[in-house]
Amino acid sequence: ADNTSLSLNTKGKCGSIQSSSKKMSIQVNDPSGKMIKKFTPVDESEYELWNELTSDHPPYFCLTFSQVERPLLSKIIPALYKELIADDTILLQALLKSTSQKDSLSLMENLFKVFSYAGKVNEFLIITVILEFRKSNLLPQTILRGNSPLTSLFRVFYDKFGIQYYNTSLRKVIKYIDKCGDLSLKNPINAPERRCYSIFFKVIKHILKSNYSVPPEMKHIASILKSIIAVRFNSKKCTYNALNNFFYLRFFNSILCVPSKMEKNIQLQNDTVLSAFATMLSNVFNLVPMKDKYEPFNGWNQRLYRQTFNDIVDFVFSIADLDVVP
Repeated sequence: ADNTSLSLNTKGKCGSIQSSSKKMSIQVNDPSGKMIKKFTPVDESEYELWNELTSDHPPYFCLTFSQVERPLLSKIIPALYKELIADDTILLQALLKSTSQKDSLSLMENLFKVFSYAGKVNEFLIITVILEFRKSNLLPQTILRGNSPLTSLFRVFYDKFGIQYYNTSLRKVIKYIDKCGDLSLKNPINAPERRCYSIFFKVIKHILKSNYSVPPEMKHIASILKSIIAVRFNSKKCTYNALNNFFYLRFFNSILCVPSKMEKNIQLQNDTVLSAFATMLSNVFNLVPMKDKYEPFNGWNQRLYRQTFNDIVDFVFSIADLDVVP
């Protein structure tokens, strides 16, 4: 906020800082030893902070964060930690609003560590999600379309907790599709329709039964996402799209296309089929029937409309059902 009542009082290059023996005043001198300013701190505890500035390092005015010199004052880190996890969340919100996309992932990784240590992960998740969805210009069609602190937090959760789902479920899907070989899905008119039908719905069936493999930590953030977006838009469709974006598009589909993200040395025979299969699967998870490019498979639509789409919606919403406290 603008503080129009503030004005510059004294300006100069600081060479040394002296405090009176009776803790009555602080004197700031220039490099030649000439006094620039003498003043009395409002809070007596500040005397100690000013004294700590007299070291081998160039002195900086206390509590000024424009410089990031090391070592930091001994009192700054505990004070920063206390303010960061404070119930008013003012500093947390300021950090989330001001961070650049370049630094976003690193920031969210470190904030997650801080709030985990403080036992306040739930509060951290709620504030991060709220800031994403309280934007006045947010539209249903733009939900989670770009990158933000929230989507960076998604990545933190995928990296830390996604391995459980990968090992128990997703890896089996990848190996099964890879084993099936080239299905010509990039040009479906040449694809073996009946064989593709069997493989496709077998994969869908496996996914729909994998809810038990989703770690509680991912269900935790999904449950918060579901609650807040439901309040923001009061729409089942919007809520589904957000949960689908979180779990399928950004996690499941991403790893299905490039399994090495989760398992660096995975051995595959037909890895090119994975991305083509993932594209077709994405359409179905977006509740789009077989049409346009996938017109050769339009005979599947009856089953999709009759049962599969409803089952997929139920599955995606079940990701937000938190049964175990993480």
